[in-house]
Amino acid sequence: MRNKGLALASLSILVAIVGWIVLWKIGVIAAVVPFVSAWLAVWLYQKGSGSRDLKPVAVPLLIIIVVGVLLAFLSGMMLDAWAAYTEFEQNAVFGADFFNFFFVVLSSGEVWQGYIQDILFTLLFAALGAGGIIKSLFVPEMETPTGTNDISPQK
Repeated sequence: MRNKGLALASLSILVAIVGWIVLWKIGVIAAVVPFVSAWLAVWLYQKGSGSRDLKPVAVPLLIIIVVGVLLAFLSGMMLDAWAAYTEFEQNAVFGADFFNFFFVVLSSGEVWQGYIQDILFTLLFAALGAGGIIKSLFVPEMETPTGTNDISPQK
């Protein structure tokens, strides 16, 4: 059942990419996407596996979350590259020529400098939003000793 849960959790990557592209396109800081992606990955895992125990799959879930955030950010960059490409190529086709253009763009230090603010905001909000969820994968919940914080009625 664990594999089924991880397979379902992988769907959060697609949600992250689509969510990022939609928010990026309308000009909103898409930094809420890491939180939603992390929450969704955990939720989908639990639904698919039938287990609430995240400890055995903490590392695979972390990888799914990080890959989702990275691919989502790159999809925003790809959207910008497509806009620039179609501005100069009247009969642009989403194919090999575009991907060559995109890889040239990715290798440009000047382009990355232009994205530094977006990268920093993404990292900040990813840490704030998804950080708690990621932490919960590795740090078990605190259990209170029996009776110390028990507010139930005495029998």
